[in-house]
Amino acid sequence: MLKVLIVEDDPVNLKVLEKIIEDTEFSSLSATNGLEAIQMLEQDSDIDIILLDRFMPEMDGMHVIQKVRSNPNWADIPVIFQTAADSDSEVIEGSMAGAYYYLTKPYDSAIVRSVLRAAAADVQNKRTM
Repeated sequence: MLKVLIVEDDPVNLKVLEKIIEDTEFSSLSATNGLEAIQMLEQDSDIDIILLDRFMPEMDGMHVIQKVRSNPNWADIPVIFQTAADSDSEVIEGSMAGAYYYLTKPYDSAIVRSVLRAAAADVQNKRTM
């Protein structure tokens, strides 16, 4: 079972994402800010996918993805932004930072599941290479 780290500071959005993932083949754990997410990555080498909010206290999503992409132990983890920041420039900035996908709020649960499954397939393909 692949593990998804949900990084979301809004309790309602966090619960929504936890519920969406609960009904799938994934397990999940949660962080409420970017700093906590980095600490969890340092402690848990089994995180396979990151669902990352863009704007959070302590450390925002852009700083988190920069840290993830610069660490050789985490660089291949698919990072899926999930955010209300949906302007063209914000989407481009997220993509240029190395985001696997850019989900905008409000989410459609079928799309979230589909993106997670695509990321999971990529993770598993890389492991078999």
